Amino acid sequence: MNISLRLSKIVDIIAECDTLADIGCDHGYVGISALKKGKACRVTAADVAKGPLAAARKNSIEEGVSDRIDFVLSDGFKDIPDDERLECAVIAGMGGLLMKRILSEGSLERFKSLKQLILSPQSDLDDVRKYLVEELGMNIVREYVIKDEGKYYFIFDVAADDRKDESYSEAEYVYGKHIADESVETYREFLGHRKKILTDALSAVSGEESERKRQRSTELKKELALLEEAFR
Repeated sequence: MNISLRLSKIVDIIAECDTLADIGCDHGYVGISALKKGKACRVTAADVAKGPLAAARKNSIEEGVSDRIDFVLSDGFKDIPDDERLECAVIAGMGGLLMKRILSEGSLERFKSLKQLILSPQSDLDDVRKYLVEELGMNIVREYVIKDEGKYYFIFDVAADDRKDESYSEAEYVYGKHIADESVETYREFLGHRKKILTDALSAVSGEESERKRQRSTELKKELALLEEAFR
């Protein structure tokens, strides 16, 4: 079974655990790989749609691990039984606002054994970081940055059982904090890529007289200032 560089990295980050929850499991690649690599003893694969669960079940049979995966039709954590002893949960491949909703509605306090969350939002990363830090009080231990098929992805390794007060600057909410040493080069490349996009966008609206264009120019200059802070 071939999986993407992004999903492979997510599996690598999983700390060895008894039970892993793969939330929004899609084809089940993360859970199946975690079992085959000895990262988890059992997996709870959850998805809001029947189609992906059926595909995940089929893949688990083909890979010989179906006896160690429970498939649950669930919107996030909602229909996962309270007595499930989850130690790690992975949420990836969806927008940040949806991920934030899943976390806010998940009643995570039900899972006293939960130690690790691995999150890879596709958008609105600042909202996810802020929710984790300010609302859930969780510690983002490390952020990994990878480039897979020309696109940059961030993966958050979150200590779900480590609640502490930590301050973030606006730039850190937008561009991250605690970047893993192995990801620094890719992170700098991402910042350079993002700087070019913002600079080009700013050039396109420079000299425009409309209120909308002036507002956009102000927004772009602010984000460029935050990016320069991240570079430092």
